[in-house]
Amino acid sequence: MHKKIVAAAALTLAASSAMSMDGNDLYKMCATSEKDPTRGICIGYVRGFIEGLQGQAWMTKTDMVFCAPKNMQFGQAVDIFTNYLRDRPEDRHSDAGILLVASMARAYPCPGNRKPQ
Repeated sequence: MHKKIVAAAALTLAASSAMSMDGNDLYKMCATSEKDPTRGICIGYVRGFIEGLQGQAWMTKTDMVFCAPKNMQFGQAVDIFTNYLRDRPEDRHSDAGILLVASMARAYPCPGNRKPQ
């Protein structure tokens, strides 16, 4: 499991090098009310990132680093991410994509994988 998170983190860094967003940036957008327009930007980022990971896993025939239920709503993923960073303010300076993967892996570990810290 740890190797999968590291691999996903490396791919995240490579993909985000052109336009990097840290956890502080995304947390500010995600921790707003549902009526705030910046929450829509947050949901779009989270959805695009997760769907990108799913597409990559499908194309490379590799496993996802987290196993979210098929009926998960992207608003749930935003809540998971926001709660994760609310509880870990010391990590918010890190890359937003890496933090998103870590929050999802913690919430939805794949069977047989231990829950990451």
